[in-house]
Order: sequence, then structure tokens, then C-alpha cells
Amino acid sequence: MRDRGPGAPLWRLVDFHPHVTGADRAGLEAALQASGLLDAWVRPDGSAVAADGHDVLLDPVGLLGGTGLDRALCPAVDPADAGAAAVGEETVARLLASIGLVAGDGDGSGEASWEAGGHGTWVCADGRFRVGALTGSWATDSAQYVGEGAREQARRVRIRELRAEIDGLTAERERLAEETRAVAERRATLDAELAVLPGDDGLRHAHARVTAAAEAVRRARARRDERAAELAPAAERADRAAAELTDTAAALNLPADHTALGAVRQALADHTALLAALWPALRERAEAERAVTGEREETGRAQLLVSELAERATQAARSAAAADEHLTTLRSTVGAAVAELQRQLEETAEAARVCEHEQRQARAEYGDADRRASRAEGRIERLAEDVTEATAARGGSGRGAPAVRRNGAARRRAARHRCTGRRRRDVGGDPRHRPRAGGGVPALRDRRHRRGLGARAEAAERGVQQAPGRPVTAWPHRHRPPERGRHAG
Repeated sequence: MRDRGPGAPLWRLVDFHPHVTGADRAGLEAALQASGLLDAWVRPDGSAVAADGHDVLLDPVGLLGGTGLDRALCPAVDPADAGAAAVGEETVARLLASIGLVAGDGDGSGEASWEAGGHGTWVCADGRFRVGALTGSWATDSAQYVGEGAREQARRVRIRELRAEIDGLTAERERLAEETRAVAERRATLDAELAVLPGDDGLRHAHARVTAAAEAVRRARARRDERAAELAPAAERADRAAAELTDTAAALNLPADHTALGAVRQALADHTALLAALWPALRERAEAERAVTGEREETGRAQLLVSELAERATQAARSAAAADEHLTTLRSTVGAAVAELQRQLEETAEAARVCEHEQRQARAEYGDADRRASRAEGRIERLAEDVTEATAARGGSGRGAPAVRRNGAARRRAARHRCTGRRRRDVGGDPRHRPRAGGGVPALRDRRHRRGLGARAEAAERGVQQAPGRPVTAWPHRHRPPERGRHAG
């Protein structure tokens, strides 16, 4: 604001009257400085604005009664200063007259009198002041800003002080430079002495090792003390465990030392291994026994089938003989029906041949089933021998059992061979022609039907029924029997 408009600060526009003493000058300047009026910007209209340019501290509107500040200060405008000249001495005198001057009586009665006189802004020679509602006080040793002589005197005093300070700083600098040179010389001397001294690296390393060793010893002693404190309870627990081990071993009839217990543990492991190897053999034996049972059942069914087929073959032979006799009779009695009857008899003979062929196949199948049963029984015997040997090796108490069991197995094989020979004599023929397991009358009938011989085979199986006084032939399903009229003719 000071750069943009005309005017000047109050301290550049006033000066003290000659009769004002130095103490009063110092008090008045301190009061003006503390109240902000000393540095207030005075405009050409006479108003005093605060240094920041926002607040108006004083605006003289007229002359008031009482003593004003113009009794102690007078206008001192510098004509060479354009801003100060724009304000003018009359404006400055009016502004000073609007500020009250309180006598420094020390009891505050002067302040009260001036407030009664209408001055709201006043200063006192003892440093007190009032600007509206703002009151306070300040003190300085001498006036430094009001009046050209005071400013010059203050400038000279400041110059002397600065020169004295500069001289002191120069002396201090020289002293410090001398001390710096002394320190540099001492440092050079110390560097030379350190250069000729031996190194202390080994000593520092030795101290470090000693310190580490001492710490290690301390930790080892602490651990030893801890282990010593734990040793007694551990020894008691060991004694109790040893006593308990001895009692348990005596109760279980086992040794108490570690070597013997290791041998027992190894024996238990071997026993477990033998048991593990025995289970598959027992499982195979059970499976073989089930297979033998199945083979025996199939052998019984095959024997029944062979017996049934033999009986049917016998009936077919008798039926064929009756048919031949009937054919002879028919040839002698009937002309046209004989040829038809002969054809039917040929078909019957063919069915008988097919039945005989199937009977031979059934015998072959029977022989295969018998051989499989024999192999299964042999495998069962071998498994029984293996189980017996494993049991004997594990227990060590059945040394004579293998020979007895082998003799029993030999007796069972001889009995089985005798039974097999009897079955072969009952069936007749080579054992390779026994019927196959799983066969039977239903299976043979199914095979005959597949070959297109079902009706003829059934006729051959049923045979020819002999009626009293006249033979009657069973006819196939595909042919009708000759009519009665034909036979009568």
C-alpha cells in the first residue's frame, strides 16, 4: 500500500521539541511504537493506517480539549520526500493534536482526566498508551526513530556497535585461525606418531576372541547347571522305568535286556511274515476245494447223463428191431405204404446214429471233467502239504506230521483212482470219451435242435411203443403217420 499511494510513516513526519528530556523521549517513542502509531502510514487526509494497510488506527475529525501530543512533538516534513511533502505539516500537526498526552504522575489520575476530556487515543512519557480499547506499556533506553538527530545518533551508535562487533569477530576469527593452525600441527604430529606405532588389529581380534570365549564358557556353564538340575529327576525316572521294565518282563515271561528283546522282536517279525505267507496258501486251498466240489458235481451229472443215454440207446435198439420186424410185415402186406415206412425207418436209424455220436461226445466231456477233478485234487494235496510244512516250521512241534499227512494223501489218491476205474467200467469205453462238465440232456437236445435233428432225435429217444398184437412206431413231427385206409388196403 505504501508503494501505491502517497504518504509516509509517522516517525518520518515528526520530531521532538527541544525542551523534551531524553527520558521522556524514550518513554513517548516506546508508547508510540507499542501502540502501532509510530509505524502507522499517514495519508494526505490525516488518517493513520496500520502498517499492514487494513486497519485505520486514528482519523482526526476535530480539535479536542486537553493537552495533545503536539506539546512534545512537532511536524518535521522533509520537502525532498514527495510522499512526506504530500501530507503537509498542517495535517501532521492536526494528527498530533488528536493524540492525547498524559503526564507521567504514576497513579493513573492523568489517564482518567484525559478520558474525561474526550481523547480515546493517548500516550504517556512513562511508556503507557491507549488506542481505543487497546491499552498497554513499553520501555526503551533512548529514542531511535523520532527526529533526524535521534535517528542519526542511533545510526552512529549502531555503527559503533557494529564496528566493535566486527572488531570482536575479526579478533575471534584470528584466534580461531591460530587455533586451527595449532590443531593442524598437532594433527600432523599425531599422524606421524600413529604411522610409526604398530597396528592394533591383532589385539582387537584377540580381545574379541577372548570375549567370545568367555561368553561361550558362560553359556556352557549355564547349560551345565540346567542339565545338572535335570539329571536327578531323569535318573529317578530311569530307575522307575527300569523297575517297571523288569516287572513287566517277569509278568510276560520275557527277557529284560535289550539284546534278548531284539531277538524276540525279530522272532515276532518272522512269525508275522510266515503268517502272511500262509494266508494265500489257505485261500488257494479253499478255492481249490470249491473247484473240486464243483467238478465232482459236474462228474455226477455227467454220469447220470451217460446212464440215461445208454438206456435210451438200448431202447432205440429195441425200437429199431421192432421197426425192422414191422417193416418186414408191412412189405409183405402193404405195397405203397411200405416205401413211406421204410423212409421213416431210415430217418429213425439216422437219428439213432446221431444220438450215438452225441453219446460219444458226452463220454469225452466226462473224461475231461474227470481229469480236471484229478488235477484239482492233486493241487489241494500239494497245498495241504505246504500248509503242514509251514505250520511245522513255525511251531516246531509237529515234526512227524508231514510224513503222516503224505501217507494219508497217498491213500486218498489210491482210493480216488479206484473210484475213477469203477466209473470208467460203469460208463464203458475210453475215459477220453466221457461227457464234458456242464453237459446233460438239455444241452444235448439243444445241440440236436441246432443241427435240425430235433424231432428225429426225440423220436429215437422215446423209442417205439409195442402195442399188444401190433407194433406201433413213433413218428417224427414233420411227417404224418399213414392213414388207416392205406394199411387196410
